[in-house]
Amino acid sequence: MASTDESLILHVLVVGFHHKKGCQIEYCYPPLGAEGATVADVDIPEEWHNLPSLALPDGAHNVEKDTVFFLLPDRNEPNRSIYGVSCYRQMAAAELLTKSADVTRSTVQKSVCVLSRVPLFGLLKAKIELITQAYFNERDFAKVEVLADMYQNLRETVHVDIVESQALLDLSPRSLVWLFKHRVVLLFKLLLLERRVLFQIFPVHQLCHTILALLSLYPKMIEAGLPEAAAYTPKKSLVSESDAPDEETEQAGNVSFDAHHPCVPKDRLLTLSPVRKAVGPCLTSEFGSIGGDKSSLADRVSQIGVKLGGWWTTGQTTAAAAARERQKTGIEVANEAVDEAEHLKAAAELKSYSTLSTDSYGFPLSIFTKGSLCHPYLSLSYLDMLKLDCVRAYAFGATNALFRQRKDLLDAIVTIDEAGEGQIEILDADLRRQLTLTTADLRFGDYLVRHVASDTGDVFVDATSWEGGDEWVRLQFRSYLLSLMATTKANDRDAIGDFSETFVDAWKAKHNYRIWACGHYPDLQTAVAGHPFAGQLSVSDMKLRLEHSLGSSEQGRKVTAVVSQTGKYVSQTGRNVKSSLTAWFSDLTGQGGNASAALDVADVASPDQLTEEKNSDELTKNAP
Repeated sequence: MASTDESLILHVLVVGFHHKKGCQIEYCYPPLGAEGATVADVDIPEEWHNLPSLALPDGAHNVEKDTVFFLLPDRNEPNRSIYGVSCYRQMAAAELLTKSADVTRSTVQKSVCVLSRVPLFGLLKAKIELITQAYFNERDFAKVEVLADMYQNLRETVHVDIVESQALLDLSPRSLVWLFKHRVVLLFKLLLLERRVLFQIFPVHQLCHTILALLSLYPKMIEAGLPEAAAYTPKKSLVSESDAPDEETEQAGNVSFDAHHPCVPKDRLLTLSPVRKAVGPCLTSEFGSIGGDKSSLADRVSQIGVKLGGWWTTGQTTAAAAARERQKTGIEVANEAVDEAEHLKAAAELKSYSTLSTDSYGFPLSIFTKGSLCHPYLSLSYLDMLKLDCVRAYAFGATNALFRQRKDLLDAIVTIDEAGEGQIEILDADLRRQLTLTTADLRFGDYLVRHVASDTGDVFVDATSWEGGDEWVRLQFRSYLLSLMATTKANDRDAIGDFSETFVDAWKAKHNYRIWACGHYPDLQTAVAGHPFAGQLSVSDMKLRLEHSLGSSEQGRKVTAVVSQTGKYVSQTGRNVKSSLTAWFSDLTGQGGNASAALDVADVASPDQLTEEKNSDELTKNAP
């Protein structure tokens, strides 16, 4: 986060479309180069060379206006994000009062963009939309005074203090539940697994809002979890070559290393740390001839604790007592001491990889760190970035169809179908198995859908009411995540099954879990282990499972569409038959109104009524 003594608003820009040069920056305040330099005199910084294509999105000519949220890397601080908001407008060239020589087409396409150090997407969008409309109302794009005034105004009003309260403005997880129904739970679990996910939705403002609304379900993710989401530059190894183990040390310090420990970095599994190297000779000198006297075992273990730098001083008595009880040899106890020291040091080292400031629960999770990227929108020029070796995972939005064709770079694709429902296509078989929703998950999704769907018809009330509102939805997912964390921490296999053992095992291997598991979070004790919607199987659960299966597969969606279409045809056919019978009775009686009324009565008459009428008619005929 930027300090309070520097401006949180970096630049206000105008990006236009040139018929020969494509997207280009036409105006920037403050200037990117020296004071008074024009944009033509200054090259775009290398870190921001894709800025024009982000501010003016693909397919912009198909809409009159749009809004784009995007991320850029910081020019001065590696692995830090700059947050951009761009408002796009299109107008007829004939409406301009002053035309420049570059205006050669019938329409003019431009975007007003603001770059900020803080993720205030909704707040900046509201301000930029008003200024963009005023800028276009001038009908003379050379009048940029309103843009400079907006920069000064934003500098005075945007402070670090408002980030916590305004970061989630205009991000509606309620609409996300409307869009994806119970599959929103699957989306939530998908991002925890740090895979390669493409969101392909049009127009761009719906795409960006969908991704950011999903991120807002993770506590503090928008506010403090995206500093490294724009780009990643690997840091140099923390272990120097001089610390590499030699053959003698490796033989002397032949200590087992738990590769499944959550606090062991993967790059430490192949090398010995300086602690192992320092302790190795001690093992030979201290325990080389221990076969005789074992009474001084505790003292010798204590000496190793001192040589370890005090990392194991608290366990001296316990280790010695355990050694006497189990009659272990000195080398086994020393091995345990080194194991404990390795785990403690590895935990401290892995925890140092996290650059995020977390709260007493460990939020935000380090999902988008160390090569896992997140971009609400990417242009086609970013395709090569996805192939870099330092990029291990990503969740990004795009409108260009070429991204979807590169399925070798993707594990899942999120779209919206023609019926307006969100769909998730999982390409990886292992990921599909890991994300299979349990019965308890389906109950949770159904609980969300029922409360969000129980609206009053009043847009204002639905958006601001508590139960079923945006903050209520976020609270439900916060409780769900806390329960998942507490259950995983307790390692209760029965309770873990309600979240899916396959999913939990996959999550434990991910970077964000390993970072979180190495921390101490006192408030986590208040979280209740176990799934919030665990319980016995019922008939309604079978119905939920059937609905989920039909809605999650292409064949199931086709069957549902055919049934729905058939119902419409049957209903329409019934109305046509009724209309034909009405016309036929009208021709026979010459009284269309009475015939229509007779049909209406017949539609609602019960069988008993019809029987009574028939008997009455027969009595009338047989009467003398």
